[in-house]
Amino acid sequence: MRQDDIGPLLASEEMIEPSPGFTASVMGAVRREAEAVEPIAFPWRRALPGLALCAAGLVAGLALLVGAFLAEPAAGTAVARTIPGWLGGGRLLSVAALAGSLFVSWLAVHLSGAASDTVL
Repeated sequence: MRQDDIGPLLASEEMIEPSPGFTASVMGAVRREAEAVEPIAFPWRRALPGLALCAAGLVAGLALLVGAFLAEPAAGTAVARTIPGWLGGGRLLSVAALAGSLFVSWLAVHLSGAASDTVL
């Protein structure tokens, strides 16, 4: 079939229209579905402990950082104001970070309700 033959065929077809009640019934079904489903609320009760711990960690870290850079060195000593200089014992900080990570993991497992499924 050539392209010239398609034009008259398409022009001669009748317009297809939905039945009068079709649009109303579809919109009624859409409205029923929209009213039936309630939105899922954000679990603030479970998120607030983690947000509070993050905020406390940020405040503590900033306090340590500001305190380390504002502290006056002892008389007669030359102290470099670099992060490795004031950290000193890195092992203690590593143990504290590991303990904090384990605590946050434990808290997340127990607040999520997955504690009954796993042994921690």
